[in-house]
Amino acid sequence: MHLWVELAPEVDDVSVAQAARRDGVLVLPGRPFYPAEAPSPHLRLTFTATATTAELEEAVIRVAAVVRRAMEP
Repeated sequence: MHLWVELAPEVDDVSVAQAARRDGVLVLPGRPFYPAEAPSPHLRLTFTATATTAELEEAVIRVAAVVRRAMEP
């Protein structure tokens, strides 16, 4: 149902999730799922609500672009 993606330590998962949403892809930041642990940037990608493989591929392309932008200096 979900794929967990670990992000680079300098990437803010909440900001990435918000930017992905603006780009038309709903992902969740991992931080709220680990309230008792030290913050570590992750994204939770849900793939069960997608109709086609093409939609999944497009979503991954969009999220990857958001992550690349977040890593730019």
